[in-house]
Amino acid sequence: MKILFVEDHDGFARDLEPVLRQTPGVDNVLRVIDRESAETALRDEQIDLVILDLSIPPNSTVNSPNPEHGQALFHAARELLPGTPIFILTGAEVEKFSRGLARFGNQVKLWGDSKEIETVSFFLKEEVDDLLLRVRAVAEVFVKMNSIAINTRGRDLGLMPIQNQMLKSFANLADGVACDVSLLSGGLSDAKVVKVAAMDKGRRPQALCAGKLGSASVIRSEIEAYEKHARKLGIGACPQLYCAVDVGVGMHGAIFYTLTDDDTAPLFDRLKADPSIGPAVVERVRSGLIRWSEAAIADMVTVADIRRRLIGDDEAAAIEAKFDLGQLREVEERTIQASQSCIHGDLHCGNVLVKSDCNAVLIDFGDAGPGFTSIDPIALELSLVFHPDSVKLGLDEGLLSNLDAWSNLDEFVQDHTLKPMIVACRNWAHDVGGGDQSVIASAYAYAYRQLKYDTVDPGITLAFVAKLSERLARA
Repeated sequence: MKILFVEDHDGFARDLEPVLRQTPGVDNVLRVIDRESAETALRDEQIDLVILDLSIPPNSTVNSPNPEHGQALFHAARELLPGTPIFILTGAEVEKFSRGLARFGNQVKLWGDSKEIETVSFFLKEEVDDLLLRVRAVAEVFVKMNSIAINTRGRDLGLMPIQNQMLKSFANLADGVACDVSLLSGGLSDAKVVKVAAMDKGRRPQALCAGKLGSASVIRSEIEAYEKHARKLGIGACPQLYCAVDVGVGMHGAIFYTLTDDDTAPLFDRLKADPSIGPAVVERVRSGLIRWSEAAIADMVTVADIRRRLIGDDEAAAIEAKFDLGQLREVEERTIQASQSCIHGDLHCGNVLVKSDCNAVLIDFGDAGPGFTSIDPIALELSLVFHPDSVKLGLDEGLLSNLDAWSNLDEFVQDHTLKPMIVACRNWAHDVGGGDQSVIASAYAYAYRQLKYDTVDPGITLAFVAKLSERLARA
């Protein structure tokens, strides 16, 4: 456990710091004396507990301690380290503004533990023994979580220390002593999607989940979208939310969905092993989303409106400037008919988990919300061409080279092993999309977004965008 100790009084710090370091479970005590240095540490370090003297100077060059700097640092710590305990030191009776800080405190369960910990506590400097008792209590919780073993079967999954901590917190919550981890999808973002099992001392699974590890903002969006949109889907379309780890982990977070089958794998992997399952899985995904698509309403929108659902104007402008795509503005101003409903918003094959009986569940609802109904089936199809997991598995072979024929389905797929799945996706898109142009515009939006990444040669993607824009211009 790492403690950030903010104290400008050398004598007091010399007495307390060694005792903190000797506390079982405390690996590091980072002492700083001013607000500026402390704020830097809050941003750059993985801090598990803050001990804060309220009266500190603003920076290392100005020796003018003032409680206003401690108060500002308190608010910064709450913003940058949500749920992390903050122990406030004061050398006199708690002043009025200090008492006001207490209203920001609450009780949280840190690191998967069953005990609730107070997030804001006050200690007079004469009460250092009480402070140390509380530090020991927090350290005990941390030690229990941190003692959980991570088992990747020797594979390097590229997990950061904070991600390992979130996985251990999940296992701790499930009363496990070990956490078996495998990668489901690396994706195109900084988030990782993993399959995790919390194991007890007898190597029996206590919880089996798909977990998404990412930034705090991404996980908050995921939780909100799940509660607002995914819960409205039919039984079996999406897994049950098991838990979230969103306190005590800085500006990071994780969300875990319950899986019912240990032999659950992303659709990319299933297709590599058996391409013939594609149509059946597409049908199950389509059926799972039927409550959304049945509520679709057709309306007149611009091509730009559809593109914005996948990539906003600022990012699109940067891509336009990079690749000299100013000629597309006229196409984006065209008005077409398109059906709108709630959509998943990121329906690539890595977000479709297929069980051993070929039933499918969806995960990663961070982009779920109002959108254009044909985007989901088109994203599912085109992820076979553009997603890095598909490229890694070689599923794109024979599709990427024939991408200029995409608008003519028979010519595009020819005798490809994935033809039945692609046909199922395309039929789904046309059934719910509202017209041919909405389907083409969805593919245009998806391809435009791919220019942010380097999975596929941008020259190929640009040629695809150009072909689609030509089709849109003919309407």
